Order: sequence, then C-alpha cells, then structure tokens
Amino acid sequence: MFWRNIEFLDNKIIVSKVLRVVVMLSRDTIAKANGCLHEGSTYYEGWEKAYNSQIHRALYAKKVGDQKAITYNLLSERAKIWANKLNKSVLHKVGSKTTLSDLHKFVLFHLMENLPFDLPNTIYINILCNSRNLGGMDNIYYATLMNKLL
Repeated sequence: MFWRNIEFLDNKIIVSKVLRVVVMLSRDTIAKANGCLHEGSTYYEGWEKAYNSQIHRALYAKKVGDQKAITYNLLSERAKIWANKLNKSVLHKVGSKTTLSDLHKFVLFHLMENLPFDLPNTIYINILCNSRNLGGMDNIYYATLMNKLL
C-alpha cells in the first residue's frame, strides 16, 4: 500500500498512507532506520569524472572502450558478485537485468574500491528513480525499511 499511495514533497520527502497512518520517507528517516550516517561520497550526475580510469580498473575484467552503458557481462567476477548482492538487497533493480544504472555503477565502484558513500542518500535516490519509472510500484521492496518506519 505504501508504494501505491506515494506523493512527493519537493523531491525531499516521500509521503504515503498505510492503514490510515501517514508515513514520511526522507534521507534522514532512511539513515535512522538503517542506523547509518550521511557520510562519504554522494551520488550526482557526472560523478565518474572525478575518478577517470579508476572505474574501468575496478569494475571490468579486461580493458573495454569508453562506454556510457555498463553491461553485466563485461564486469570482473568480483564485481558481478557485488552487483548481484546490490540488486537483491540495497538497490533493488527494476530495469534491465544486463545493464547497470549509473547509480548502481556508483555504488559498485565504491564497494570495489572500499570507498565510503552516503548509503541513505543512495537508497533515497534509487527509490525516487524507480518510483517515477513504474506505474504500480509493486517492484520496489525495501520491506525491512518500511516495517521499521511503520
């Protein structure tokens, strides 16, 4: 019910009603529910320019040309393991099974390089992106997060 009733307040808060209870979801509520701080790198469009060739070294099994789309089959074995874990846990994937979103690439790079990143902000961005691309919202899970908020 939460996902079916969502509304957005200035891209800062997601509001919904479940069983007549108003639930507000923001970066701060995600941080509190998950017990994490807003620390480390924050995702933004064009983030990869700050890391140049480090991304290719960290993610790919072999040298690949500069490409916008990151395909799963070109990833190193270790990166594939992390990508699968991300898709099934923190960043639920609702799009293509073979192409990673830029947000997934951001998180995957930071995990592979053992660099800190702002997890609550990343989850919030993922929810925003997925909620705008789907009609019914049945594919966005975060059940544990929702249970903690309720």
